[in-house]
Amino acid sequence: MKHLTLSLAVLALVACASLASAQTVVVNPTTVEFTASTDHNALGLDGVALISRYDMRIYVEVGMTLVTTIALGKPSPLVGQIVVTNAAWFSPLQPNTRMVARVVAVGPTGEAASNISNPFGTAGPPAAPTVPIVRR
Repeated sequence: MKHLTLSLAVLALVACASLASAQTVVVNPTTVEFTASTDHNALGLDGVALISRYDMRIYVEVGMTLVTTIALGKPSPLVGQIVVTNAAWFSPLQPNTRMVARVVAVGPTGEAASNISNPFGTAGPPAAPTVPIVRR
């Protein structure tokens, strides 16, 4: 059985600002970009595609707690790169929390995950103060 290989040279979450380094925190991301698996168009011995879809798994950076999994489908790469934009994926995330992601190639024989992405998160209002007590 051929083992899925996932060669992800770049996984970058992109917002309006450009990334200055791998540790730049992207605020209010809209896009995920990654290098397609080398098995993107490969067929298994039975003639079935080795990759059915890609998923993006989002984790809280501290502790790597899985928050959500988003099905990306199987978009066609352009010069080996896959770029998918959907701001709605990121909007329900807990605001003011650093997140990271992995892209996972999923197929009938298993899955293979990328390394973690650069940190990102959504901006939100500050937490409310406690209930005030008015005194005389």
